[in-house]
Amino acid sequence: MEDNIIILACSTLRQELELVMKRISCKYPVEWVDSGLHIWPDKLKIEVQKKLQDIHPRYTTVLLLFGFCGNSMIDIEAGNRTLVLPLAADCIPIFLGSNSNREKAGIDTYFYTAGYLNYESNMVSEFKYAIQKYGKKRASYFIKAMMAHYKRLAVIDTGAFDVEEVIDKIKDLSLELDIPTVILEGNLIMIENLLSKNWDNDSFLIVQPGCKITLDDSLRVGKSLIC
Repeated sequence: MEDNIIILACSTLRQELELVMKRISCKYPVEWVDSGLHIWPDKLKIEVQKKLQDIHPRYTTVLLLFGFCGNSMIDIEAGNRTLVLPLAADCIPIFLGSNSNREKAGIDTYFYTAGYLNYESNMVSEFKYAIQKYGKKRASYFIKAMMAHYKRLAVIDTGAFDVEEVIDKIKDLSLELDIPTVILEGNLIMIENLLSKNWDNDSFLIVQPGCKITLDDSLRVGKSLIC
């Protein structure tokens, strides 16, 4: 592995990244960003930019393991290094292997992995908080209103965690909403391709030195950003 590449990753993807790194014997160093910042995209953007600026100059390529996540990657500046990141609206296509797999799952599906439960605010944690603050009746009304659009909960089996353990943790929410929980097969090929420099497809954005990520880049198909 080259010694000029470093990974900057969202902690929600920690188990999956570590699994792929072990699988392909990848030794790139990793810097983690607190995924709890997702609820404040502007704060997440600031933190990612700060982390990039603090990376040692010997690393000339940074692999950003993030989705665009509420436009939090927009206006991120590459500075004097190259950035490579998945072309994905959020982490879900990264867990499922492609944007097309995300589309097939449907917009009425609410997704879970162990990383979402452990590192981010989610409907399970919101429901528990609402019960403590407002009581069960008001919490039920609140959560049903928030989740009215969704028809199922889905646990993405990425192979990096105990699926049954996650199902057990979300069962109260599933029962409260009276919607099923299903298991979807995960696919970590996007992470593997990112680490293996297989960027010659429409799944990645390459940001050249001196450039920054734009809103159009979040929607584009292709691999190179031209200033």
